[in-house]
Amino acid sequence: MIRTADGPVYSLPLEETVLLATQALDTAVVGVADPEHPQASRPLAVVLFADGDGRTPQELLATCNAALDRAGLAPLAALVVAADREGLPVGPTGKVLKRRLREDHRDLLRGPVDPGSPTAAVQAAAR
Repeated sequence: MIRTADGPVYSLPLEETVLLATQALDTAVVGVADPEHPQASRPLAVVLFADGDGRTPQELLATCNAALDRAGLAPLAALVVAADREGLPVGPTGKVLKRRLREDHRDLLRGPVDPGSPTAAVQAAAR
């Protein structure tokens, strides 16, 4: 569960919607620090494609947020396209390591995206 300023958001329905909307190989939704509300988080999706997708991160974020809106779910604050499995790591059981994703991206909404990063990230323009 992600504790947002607007109330709890459950990651599983968001992940299902993001997977269907993007046809990604894998995805995870985690909470990252909300710069406007220090005690809250906002949803971030990390997506991994088998052979790339061709859409820009901005297009993917817009596609995901439109699908989430249609489903009556909370929008994503940002989307990260993982360059490889290291960008969406899994443990020995094959489960995505969400704790590591939260640590890696915790301050993504607080500053500019690093253009030298091996992942492509984009933030939503407005809440």
